[in-house]
Amino acid sequence: MTEHNQIARREAMVDHQIRGRGIGSPAVLDAMRRVPREAFVPDNQRNVAYHDTPLPIAANQTISQPYINTGTVAAAADWDAPMEIKTLRPVLPESYEWLCHETGLAGFLLPLGQGADPEVRRSLSTPRLQRAIGVIYRPDTERASHYFETELPRQFDEYIWIDHSHAVTTLDSRELKGMPDTYPFGL
Repeated sequence: MTEHNQIARREAMVDHQIRGRGIGSPAVLDAMRRVPREAFVPDNQRNVAYHDTPLPIAANQTISQPYINTGTVAAAADWDAPMEIKTLRPVLPESYEWLCHETGLAGFLLPLGQGADPEVRRSLSTPRLQRAIGVIYRPDTERASHYFETELPRQFDEYIWIDHSHAVTTLDSRELKGMPDTYPFGL
């Protein structure tokens, strides 16, 4: 696919998936026009880089979604506890995630690094809460356990937002007969 075709697809994505959902901020629209989404996906997904859907990356996985509003997550209740599929609580209104949720978009990539739109960086530089979920998720103490105050453009060069997630689960594993234990990673 030519660069011209990708630019045309990017413009169509901005018009239909972003502006079409009511996002009118010139800074956000311009930022989304400049991000070459095809550069962030595997080669075999570049032709669908601008489709309105999560993109598979490998082994039945999709692009990671660290910033989400609702859905499920695979996490434990405590250290050394077994993994569970847990339902996420909706994000708090005083968080960056709430701002993203309020756009009405299912997901987006927002550039925040030094080359990003200064208006976008300035408007997101007010300290707010950010939710972080790792191997442990404690819904009952979520505010104390999973939120911290930050200034988004000072922490990240790019921000990926996915409004609704599905837990990533373990892959089926089994020994391949006739292959060494370290296959395919070593000798």
